[in-house]
Amino acid sequence: MKIYFKSERFLRVEKFYSEEQFESLINHAEIIFPLAILILLSIGTLGAEGQLEFLKQRYSTGGFNDRYMAIKAMGDIGTPEALQFIKEIKKDSTYNKEAGLKYCVDLYAP
Repeated sequence: MKIYFKSERFLRVEKFYSEEQFESLINHAEIIFPLAILILLSIGTLGAEGQLEFLKQRYSTGGFNDRYMAIKAMGDIGTPEALQFIKEIKKDSTYNKEAGLKYCVDLYAP
């Protein structure tokens, strides 16, 4: 699978990325915020089930935007395992503390 990103507004990126390159790209120290969001969202949009563990890791270690976008991507993938992970977040204390997290979780696990 090849994914093409191009964003004139934030950064000029004209390269094909394979699924395997997502993790190294998103963890690159100099990556800018909007591109990281696009990558996470694309994983879900493309239904990349093989990236579920990566998304879980991003949820666990990322900043708040990474966390929300990882949840959205898992919800878009929509496998039983992904949806179960999202449902489990409701048991976490941050679920009620972060309005953005609660909104994103409730979107996929009402």
